[in-house]
Amino acid sequence: MLHMIQLDRVYSRFTIHRDEIKLIKYLPNVCVFVSFCREKYFKIWRCLGKERKPQEIHSFKLSKEIQNCVIFSKREESTRERFLIIFKTGDSELFEFDGSDDKLYWLETSRDREHDCALSGVDFNQKLQLLVTSDTKGAVRVWNRDKKFLREI
Repeated sequence: MLHMIQLDRVYSRFTIHRDEIKLIKYLPNVCVFVSFCREKYFKIWRCLGKERKPQEIHSFKLSKEIQNCVIFSKREESTRERFLIIFKTGDSELFEFDGSDDKLYWLETSRDREHDCALSGVDFNQKLQLLVTSDTKGAVRVWNRDKKFLREI
């Protein structure tokens, strides 16, 4: 049985959001976490030191509710990691986090082939560096790592 003091230490060590966490992803090349809460905030953070205390690096309020997040890991070691935030509306935003200086970049992508309804599936093939998305109307689209549209199946 845990003593109350120990429980408080564990709880305070892992409090990142003030609301329910909907999704959390680990970016392995840069050793940080990306987490999303019900209030539409996303945060980038890492655990530091012997006690693994979380350190918040970035915090942003999104305008839409997220559905998923996909990590675009490169095959080789890199200090940069990309992730795609997918919204329930079917559109998405591509970001790149630079672990060498903890900077976050929004990468502008073309909107002309975005899905116009909710996505039903999304996956990234690390070996081929391809992203595949599907929507609730039955469309399946293939994209490259820069989220450039390649084809519809």
